[in-house]
Amino acid sequence: MLEPAKVKSVCPFCRKKCDCASVMSQDEPVQPKNGDVSICIGCGCISIFDDTTTGDLRVPTIKELGDITNDTLVMSVLSAIETTKRKLGNA
Repeated sequence: MLEPAKVKSVCPFCRKKCDCASVMSQDEPVQPKNGDVSICIGCGCISIFDDTTTGDLRVPTIKELGDITNDTLVMSVLSAIETTKRKLGNA
């Protein structure tokens, strides 16, 4: 099983602290880089890795949101998270 990369970040929406990140499209752990997308395990919101901000995550720009909504992999992961939350009664 693929081990997640170690990171220290804080969701800019719900302020949940995170200490790891999994890459959705790689076969090996990779440290996130500036501009990579993050999906919060707490609230499910999308943010962007950015080591120039407090917490290393920031709210996406309007352009980034447009790009993200056209990314089928990210949208599939978001859909799976929402489906799981509904099944668990956490939606």
